[in-house]
This record gives sequence, structure tokens and C-alpha cells, in this order.
Amino acid sequence: MLETLQIVKLALYSCRFVVLNYESMDQLYGINLFVSAAERGAFALAARDLGITPSAVSKAVARLEERLGIRLFRRTTRAIALTDDGLIFFERCRSALSDIKAAEDALLHRAERPRGLLRVSVPIAFGTRLIAPLLPEFLERYREVDLEILSSDRTSDLVEDGLDCAIRTGALQDSTLIARKLMDTRFIACAAPSYLKSHGEPTSVGDLAGHRTLRFIMPSSNRPFVWPFLVNGKPFAFTPPAHATFNNVDTMIGAAEAGAGILLKQDYMLANSLAAGRLTPVLEPFTADGGPVSIVYLPSRHLSPKLRVFVDHLVSKLSRTSGMVPVTT
Repeated sequence: MLETLQIVKLALYSCRFVVLNYESMDQLYGINLFVSAAERGAFALAARDLGITPSAVSKAVARLEERLGIRLFRRTTRAIALTDDGLIFFERCRSALSDIKAAEDALLHRAERPRGLLRVSVPIAFGTRLIAPLLPEFLERYREVDLEILSSDRTSDLVEDGLDCAIRTGALQDSTLIARKLMDTRFIACAAPSYLKSHGEPTSVGDLAGHRTLRFIMPSSNRPFVWPFLVNGKPFAFTPPAHATFNNVDTMIGAAEAGAGILLKQDYMLANSLAAGRLTPVLEPFTADGGPVSIVYLPSRHLSPKLRVFVDHLVSKLSRTSGMVPVTT
């Protein structure tokens, strides 16, 4: 990687801008302080932005003025203002610093290619239906990234489990993590056409008491999942009787497709079954929001290239679709 001073000289040469023959980073630093002060209109504000003292900014600008032999600012006890010469110098310096930053970013990004092992935790059903179909394109584009997809319905600990990121469904509990939303979901109640032909279709949430319902045990709590509905615009919770209980989504959906009863799950889990006509939605006027699906990762000042491109890939693919779009399994 090129040293910062070399990057600076390349950028200055490329934009054909030379104010003085600056041979030290200290002099370039003084120009940066001058530009910050001019943009903020006060030494104190520039100092606060840069994490230094106002006197350090004032002295650096004074040294710059002495080298140039011109006055850059008109100073009063309350404010500073650029002189005519200072304005010309400011516009050229700001443009040059922008070019320097762009040149440095380009070289750094070129040097930091996405590479290495990326460990990702995903819920089983979401990973099977929506993440897996997106992986071939990602792996083809980023051939130096090695993915380790860990499927689990328990809430993983990124630090203890040594994970780079995790997919989370529903409201997020850990406020220390950075989260980017991938998509929104909704709950769908449905049953096989054969079941509805034999038992009739419920027209209200209360009608569920007279039907066979398929209950799901939540892996995180080992308790039955309570079905959320909206009745008269207000949340209404229905606890399905234990006609049949499952701890695996695919097994439960298979039972529903065979006519075992009514189930309720998020739309992305049911998309293929609904699209193929193996399941039929019921109680649609009472459908409730299923919450967001997010990708979470630990806060860091510099996101690793491999994690950045993976997050961007999922966001770009899933944010413009919905869980009801069928996917190939």
C-alpha cells in the first residue's frame, strides 16, 4: 500500500494543483485546519470537530499565513471571516483535499478486497427459503470469501459464537448491535384445500375454536407460539389447542398440506406452498404484521470488506421483494 504522503503527491499532481512545495505532513495538516476553520466559521467549532484545542487551530493558521505572506482571515473577538485572498486559497485547498481523500479511498478500497472466512447465523426456515437462493451469485462475485452458514433457530451470541453477523426475525432486543432491515413480513393463516372442503373455512378468529389447529413450539422458549391477529384494528392473541404440536416448520407445513389442520406462520415460510395451491389463506381480514427481518453485526468503526459486501448483497436482493415471492427450494 502506498504511504499517505505518496498518495497526497499523486492526488495533487493528478489535479494539477500546487500551492506550495509542501514537503511535510505538518504543512498539509495546517491546510486541513485552515479549511475546517473556514467551513465552520470559527476556530472553536473546527477544533471541536477535530478533537483539538482552538489555540492549536489558530496557531496552525497563523503559521500558514506567515509562510504564504498573506492574511487568510479577518479576525474579531467573536468571529472570523475569509479575506479575498483567503477565499481564493480556501476554494483551491478544499478542492485539492477532496481529490486527496478520493485518491486515498480508491487505493485503500482497491487494497482491501473482500476475502476470508465469513461466519453467518441464520434461522432455519429463513435460511432455506430466502438466503440459500442468494448465495450462488454472491459466491461467484466474491470468490475469495468463504461462507460458513450456521442454521439455528436459537438466538446466537455473536461474540461467544465467533460470528460475523446473524439474521434476526422480529423486534430486536440487543441494542448494542448494528442492524439493517432486510424485509418486512406478515402472518398468514392457511390450510390445505382438502381440509377446508371437509371442515369449512373459518370466517372469524372465534371460529378457530371449532377447527383443528397445528401448534408450533418456539425453540427459544420451548413454549407454544401464540397466533397474532388484528380484530377491529386491535391486536388479538389466539393460543391454538394442542391438536398437533411441532418443533419443525417444514414438518408442520407438510402436515398442513396433507390436510391435518390450520396453521399460522410468516409469509416467507409459506410462499411456495401458497403459490402452488397446496395451501389456501384463511382469515385474511385479520392478518397481523409479522415484524421485520434484520441482519445484525457488532459495531465497528471500519466494517470489514467481506462483511460489508455480504450485508449489501442481502439488502439489495431482499429489500425490493417480499416474503410472499416464491423461491426455488
